[in-house]
Amino acid sequence: MPDSSTSSQATTARATIRFLRACYEADNREMAVANLFKKNIRHLTFIDGEEHLLCDMLSRVPLNRDQAIVAQKEAHLQQREKSLLYCAFPIVGQLIEGDSRSRALCAPLLFYPATLAIEEHAAFVEIDLNGQRVNSPILSAFLAQGTGNNVELDDLLNELPRAPLKPSEVQLLIALLHDSIPHLDAWSLTEFPQLHDEKRVRQALKLSEATPNQFTCLPACAIGLVPNSPETRGVLFELDELANGSSLSMPLKVAIEGVGATKARRATPRKHRVPTVLSRHQQQVLRSAATAPLSLVVGPPGTGKSYTIAAAAIDHLSRGESVLIACRTQQAVDVIGDMLDKLLGPNQCVIRGAQGQNQPALKEFLEQILQGIRVRIRSERDENTKDATRSSRELDRFERQLAKLESAIASHLRDERRWGDVASSEATNVILRAITHLKQVWLESRLRSQPPIWEQINQYYTSLRESDKLTRDLLKQGIEDRIDESLKTHRRDLTTFLKSLRTRSSTRQQELFAEVDPRILFGAFPIWLTAIPEASGIIPLQRELFDVAIVDEATQCDMASCLPIFQRAKRAVVVGDPQQLRHISFLANDRLLRLGKEFGLSDELRQRFHYRDKSILDLLNESITTQDDVHFLDEHFRSMPQIIRFSNERFYGNSLSVMRLSPETESVRCVQPVFIPDGKKSGGANELEAAAIVEALIHLVDSQAGIPSQACQSIGVLSPFRDQVDLIAKQLEQRLPLTAFERHQLRVGTAHAFQGDERDVMYLSLAIDADSHSASLRFLERPNLLNVAITRARHLQYVFHSIPLAKLPSDSLLRRYLESISRPPAAQSPPPHAVVDRFMQEVQAELTERNFQTWREYELAGQHIDLVVGRGGKTLGVDLIGYPGQYEHVLDLERYRILQRAGFPLFPLPYSRWGQDRASCLDAIEMQLP
Repeated sequence: MPDSSTSSQATTARATIRFLRACYEADNREMAVANLFKKNIRHLTFIDGEEHLLCDMLSRVPLNRDQAIVAQKEAHLQQREKSLLYCAFPIVGQLIEGDSRSRALCAPLLFYPATLAIEEHAAFVEIDLNGQRVNSPILSAFLAQGTGNNVELDDLLNELPRAPLKPSEVQLLIALLHDSIPHLDAWSLTEFPQLHDEKRVRQALKLSEATPNQFTCLPACAIGLVPNSPETRGVLFELDELANGSSLSMPLKVAIEGVGATKARRATPRKHRVPTVLSRHQQQVLRSAATAPLSLVVGPPGTGKSYTIAAAAIDHLSRGESVLIACRTQQAVDVIGDMLDKLLGPNQCVIRGAQGQNQPALKEFLEQILQGIRVRIRSERDENTKDATRSSRELDRFERQLAKLESAIASHLRDERRWGDVASSEATNVILRAITHLKQVWLESRLRSQPPIWEQINQYYTSLRESDKLTRDLLKQGIEDRIDESLKTHRRDLTTFLKSLRTRSSTRQQELFAEVDPRILFGAFPIWLTAIPEASGIIPLQRELFDVAIVDEATQCDMASCLPIFQRAKRAVVVGDPQQLRHISFLANDRLLRLGKEFGLSDELRQRFHYRDKSILDLLNESITTQDDVHFLDEHFRSMPQIIRFSNERFYGNSLSVMRLSPETESVRCVQPVFIPDGKKSGGANELEAAAIVEALIHLVDSQAGIPSQACQSIGVLSPFRDQVDLIAKQLEQRLPLTAFERHQLRVGTAHAFQGDERDVMYLSLAIDADSHSASLRFLERPNLLNVAITRARHLQYVFHSIPLAKLPSDSLLRRYLESISRPPAAQSPPPHAVVDRFMQEVQAELTERNFQTWREYELAGQHIDLVVGRGGKTLGVDLIGYPGQYEHVLDLERYRILQRAGFPLFPLPYSRWGQDRASCLDAIEMQLP
């Protein structure tokens, strides 16, 4: 008999899921594209004459070159906010909504991703027929108004034909629309492939005003830059499945039912094998991801979140486990996919969804292995199996050697502390002098008999690199072995999967995909990447299908859309940063209250699952009961020190180690405030500030005109205010050629558009002036927004502002930031000289004599180092060891690894060796910094 408390938990969990589903549906109820003639559809161009792309008769069709160039520029500038789409078969009419008001519709039935090809004397548009999407919100609205028909949206969507559209498919489309939506006239589609031009479409929309709720589907196609909108249908369907299902995954039990960490099962920790050096915090993330039902990773700007996610995925791959990585945006999916390629090398064990631009490469790979093109013959497989065994043994041997070397180095370092006492001893008593002399003779003999400690460290660095190479090779061999095994035992399943990718019928595609056990696919494709809204299209909703699911950009993700991701995994990891921009919802609080009561949620549960105020990261932060499963990435790799300094101090309590901090970078002024004294924010934009930014940016572009494209700096322009963004974008489109946008990866956007992105050079436009409304200042001073805005630059940042500092309140966050960047970055203060250390003095004097610069007690890449030396733009840390006093202590090997990874090798200099052979010590340093 089931436990009553367990049953009550399950009932509450189902009610909670239904509540979150209702919130998600209400928050995303706006149609993706309701009217092509709305102002937010940019560069709308109707195709005239005969249509050739949907029929697959031509791969591209010509466009007006000047118009195409302008559209391409804006597409570059706002690539995360808008997409270039080919919109087909607009449905026109007047939709009567619930309040009896009518709404003009010119809503395309179908969408296809489009690209522009700009040539010297012509321009063309190309479309991806595999990326067909349906304007499901508009069809849902029509079906909701239908009378007498019981057509379900999913049934209609599954029956709609897929491109290329031959006459038979068009006839099927007409019949489906007539059968499903009685008040929709689709007979005009019989004219296809002849198209209606823009004038005829506008005329049809005008005529529809006389007959509300009567609609016509027209044979017209247009290309336009369309605001991005989420695909919600799959998420809503899967939330229904979850609410009506019987059992939740362990991550959902912890997050929704509140199962504590002590009751949640934990996997047995295993050895990690990743071909890269990881910090202690990153290693803890991998350990938690491999064992804990829920883990939380907080990663401030530039701290390697994508790198850590990729490392965790490879760690699971090395153990033969499966990984699902889900991101809020496709851009984040691509970043992690590129990072996996960087760590593993180009490979085909990763599926980046099964849609759009990634599908052709996946199909080609499957076709080739099924045809035997990339498959090793039996003898090669047997030999490779032997090679893999040998590689595994060799890697085991290397790891044992590394462990021995680490132990030997640690022992040697401990000895050096003891030997330092001997080498520095200056006894006055005759007997003690004799004893000391004997000890020093023994020490001299000992030093001659073993290599210097720095040679052991160099050997250690070499072994680490070789270990990484062997690990990478072994992983690749493992991938090949898995593919071979899949072909040997499950070739029919791989063939069926390929058929599902090839078919043009969405119904048939789902039928074929349902025939394949996804776990079989994991043999060849263990890592799956997807945007969260697209997961339902490629991965069935099966409980604990994957070993682990990792959700990136979790601070910006709502709770509802992530629940189906968690259901698919045994363990879940969320990665984000509460100090950056958060999940945005426009759902009114009174609506949330009504929905909570409707689904029977208590006041406590309504607060815990407050859809508007909480992201999925917030929910998991409250659900995890042990701090062992919460991790903070504290190494900042992205920016020059001055760029990250204010955020580090203000938002992260100086807890970030700035990995680019060195004597050469600490005093570099890389944040430049630019005051525009006459700038005024009028009508939402500041024209003088915009003009100043445009002039400065064009000057930078012109200065790099003669260098290769791959050497050009990437450039971004950010303003918190949409009107300012639009003004700057318009001026840049008018004044810069398309090649400049491409060479410099030029983008213009708000902070929301830039979160998760970075550029070499950033231009910030604050826009407000002394007379601006206080609400504008409050908006600009939101900590999450300001933190994102000021941390996108890698090398250089210009901050344009039109408000005098004296006009800002003394406690203003913006004033503090502007004051901080107005001061030249200060060098690290030299330590007090009260303590005299002979060893330090001798080393500094000798290195200065050899034309080295030296810095005592310096913070290098976030690590406190005894002595830093530099020459010719190169930097070396020196760890003074053994001389009794302030510098006798040794650094552990983790700091050696961290500094080596940051590009600042660390040189161990023991006093025992210095006292016996000073010249060889100096020569060894010279070799490190030639």
